Parts: sequence; structure tokens; C-alpha cells
Amino acid sequence: MDIRKFSEEVFLQVSDPILKYGIARLLQDGGLRKANNFQVKKGKTYIKPEIATILEKNIETLLKLKRHKQMEFLLTQEYGYLLPQLKNQKWSIKYISPASVYLGADNHKKNLNQELQNDYQNLDVPVGVCLREGKRYRLVDGYHRFSANASKEKFFVIVNEGPLNLELT
Repeated sequence: MDIRKFSEEVFLQVSDPILKYGIARLLQDGGLRKANNFQVKKGKTYIKPEIATILEKNIETLLKLKRHKQMEFLLTQEYGYLLPQLKNQKWSIKYISPASVYLGADNHKKNLNQELQNDYQNLDVPVGVCLREGKRYRLVDGYHRFSANASKEKFFVIVNEGPLNLELT
């Protein structure tokens, strides 16, 4: 599978910022950061078929889920678990000031990869996932993207709007 072609095809089909964020996360965490998942043929870079199959399956799963389950799926895929306060939440996109965001884990900021951080500047996906806490937002995912874009006046993030009424969903 040609990575560039695959990524472009997927992103052309998706306009929802949360789905774009999810697909970008699955591509990144599903093997695009690992050099041994690639092969080069005739000057083009291809992802190995077994990795491509996993990525395609995860993207198909993501697209079939309801919004709150999409976020739970993505965060569980990345971290291997889901914080209890992230379960059954209603999620939306908000444009906010970086000054209204605080980092949930200071040790993450100390361990940021500068090269990866540079890759995250000016992306067309939400900067991160935040929990609303009063008038502020706690960043729970997206430390590299947040740090790469912290000098902007505003950016968009995925924010919880509170618990879902599961009887209505």
C-alpha cells in the first residue's frame, strides 16, 4: 500500500475534524512511526501488507462507531486503557486559546520529541483531547501537537461536553 496515496484517499473522504483526528492517530500509532513497517519499491514507500491490514481494519471500525465510542476506541488504541472520566462522554470541537489549557501530566512535557513536535505544526486536525474543568481545559492527549501549536492565538481541540444520557443514544 502506497502510504501517501492511502492517506490522501482517506482524508479526501472525511470532513469531520474528529474523524480526521482519529484517522491521523490510527495512521501514526498504527505503524507510520516505525521504520521497520515500511518497504521501498521503485522509489515509492509502501507500508507492509500486514500493517496495512491492521490500519484498514481499525479505520473501518472507527467509522462504524458512534461518536462517544470513537473517542473511547482511539484513546484505548493509543494508551491501552481508558481513564474512567473519559467514558460515555459527549465530544465536540471547540476553538480555544492555548492559555486556557493546562497539562494533565507535567512529566510528558519534559519528554517531548522535538522532531515529532515539528511534524505537528499547522496540521488540519484538532490539536488534542481536553477535559473541561470549569473555565479551563485539561489536556489528556496531544502533548506534541499542543506544544507545537502553543504560540497560536487559538486552535481547535476535542472537548468533552459532559456525560451522555445513554438511554437516549
